[in-house]
Amino acid sequence: MRVVEPRWVRPAYLYVLCLVGVLAMAIGAVLTLLGAVHIVSPDLQRQGDPLFRALSSVLDVGEVVAREATEEEPLPPGVEDALDEARKELDTQARDAGINQLITGLIVFAVGGVIYRLHWRRAESLDSAVPLPREEFPGAAPGP
Repeated sequence: MRVVEPRWVRPAYLYVLCLVGVLAMAIGAVLTLLGAVHIVSPDLQRQGDPLFRALSSVLDVGEVVAREATEEEPLPPGVEDALDEARKELDTQARDAGINQLITGLIVFAVGGVIYRLHWRRAESLDSAVPLPREEFPGAAPGP
């Protein structure tokens, strides 16, 4: 026994997947933009991520503790170099996170574009290929 589905199911499915593709492209565009901003300015990445904020705070506390322990205005060269190296490493990791976010955004945008394009073409071809019979609509004008 063959189950007959209503005619609106397939077009509705195709249009819903077109919407999913557009939403994926929008999310991908936002991720790409945020990734580019975080590459250019890693400080913004460090402010937005709790782990980076915690590590920056630990470095700041470590600097204050080192200053109080040595009771000297300039820190000893080894301590100053270690703090600078740790801050540079945080910047490098923040940039790497921005690069990952940029690549993820581009991939999500591309997948959304493919989903949209494939389903939009099928929806358009379905609209043009399936004329509705006139007898389903009583009172409709006779066909050509």
